[in-house]
Amino acid sequence: MNLIFEKFPTLSSYEVRHPSGKCVGTIDMIEDGFYYFFPTKEFHGGYWPTWVLQSIVNKIKELDEPYEQSINEYFNENS
Repeated sequence: MNLIFEKFPTLSSYEVRHPSGKCVGTIDMIEDGFYYFFPTKEFHGGYWPTWVLQSIVNKIKELDEPYEQSINEYFNENS
């Protein structure tokens, strides 16, 4: 099973849906430039299977990679 990540019209937000179509949260870029997962209130408590957590981690790492790379390049050039 795979989660569905659907980009909102904004540049920095994705809806995270279970394969059944149910929205479980969003991935949003915040002030520091990195992406974070925000579960919906309905799914805020309880348990999360590892495949769900790993899917979210993988997507956030993918989204953060270009920003991480630019930060690393900046500090490598200026050190």
